[in-house]
Amino acid sequence: MDPEIQIGSSSYPKPLEASKFIKAPMLLSENELRLLFKTLKPFWLFKAGGVIKNQDWLIPEESFIENYKETVLNQIEKASHPQELNRALFAAFLTNDPDSIFRIPINHETDLLKIKKPIIQVQMHTLSYSNEDGQFRSMVFGEGSFFFGLLFSYPQLMKNQETEEIIKIDQSPLFPNTNIFKKLLVWQRQNTTPTPFIVNNERINFPARIGKECYRFINNHPALLSQGLKVALPNKG
Repeated sequence: MDPEIQIGSSSYPKPLEASKFIKAPMLLSENELRLLFKTLKPFWLFKAGGVIKNQDWLIPEESFIENYKETVLNQIEKASHPQELNRALFAAFLTNDPDSIFRIPINHETDLLKIKKPIIQVQMHTLSYSNEDGQFRSMVFGEGSFFFGLLFSYPQLMKNQETEEIIKIDQSPLFPNTNIFKKLLVWQRQNTTPTPFIVNNERINFPARIGKECYRFINNHPALLSQGLKVALPNKG
């Protein structure tokens, strides 16, 4: 059953003001993404960013995974340059608490979703490499940037909207998504590895992580091939 969402207005409740985000970028295979979601259940994926048709707030888990597979992984495995990826397909609020979200009606047919309590933000993750300074940069969307998995983010601090006090987001019942994010970080450590890139025969480590099942196709990534980049894979055995 789809959850009920509180109806708000432009003045109440006030949207969440949060900061000091922990970020977990990772490139996963289809199967690894399924395993991650299985670990995090139960949860809902709410559409993020932009006006949404009334009652069309949720992204079905299977639709999210299929979009990830069809628009991203298939192109990487085939070493074919994908068309411009629709970032909106992967923009979501992940939460096990529907009360974390409220909606502002725009008209009789559309709503705008806002965050009331801490949620896990899901986005397309991109990388960019600069030949000028030899650095990789995360979440850059300009020329030369390329898709590298998903970015999961969760805040550590927030403002109490009544007292304006800055409070820590802990594991209390007030913040049920904290435990989900901690599960995500544990799963990430156990099932992914750091991503060492090879650039001009030099090894450059970057904090984005890669699922072990992606080893077999990651160096087919069309953006890596076109820019002369490569991921150093661990030795077998």
